[in-house]
Amino acid sequence: MPLYIAMFFEDSRLFNIAKKFEAYGYRAVEPSRQHLTLLFVGDPDSVHEHRIVEELRCLRLDPPLVLELEGMGLLPQHKLTNVVVFVKPDTRLFKLRRVLEEHVSKHFTLSDRYPFSPHITIARRPRAPPSEVVPSVEECLRKTERELPRTVMVKKISVVRSWRGVYRSLLDLFSLVSSPQL
Repeated sequence: MPLYIAMFFEDSRLFNIAKKFEAYGYRAVEPSRQHLTLLFVGDPDSVHEHRIVEELRCLRLDPPLVLELEGMGLLPQHKLTNVVVFVKPDTRLFKLRRVLEEHVSKHFTLSDRYPFSPHITIARRPRAPPSEVVPSVEECLRKTERELPRTVMVKKISVVRSWRGVYRSLLDLFSLVSSPQL
């Protein structure tokens, strides 16, 4: 069950853009699941997971609250299974990732397979699209890119565990979302 640290957005504009790719077999990512993975940790056992969460619990983060968007594409390039929105590189974003790496790596060897490329997956499909569909998907990307908002606002940063589409937040490191009053 993979563990990762992500920024969440909940932006209906991105969801509406993602729905345009459903005609090509992609499924739009629900707004509450839209995220930018800051750090993919891997699959730690429960002992290491607990140590990681406790290590991160003490952090005081100063993340960028607004991220600039700069285009769309298909990832990974060898499968084209995800429609993504690219986030403009921001020094605070990369600094935040380095801080998280330092703290997590005290307790677990990271298994992030890909270099950090800040993006938000807005739609996905289980398998690569048929080659005859790819030009239509690319045309849809070009057309919908004009509708892309300039920015998105970060709602929260969480340590998340996922398994077969089920996400469970283990710790909110930062949140602009008000919690219900008890």
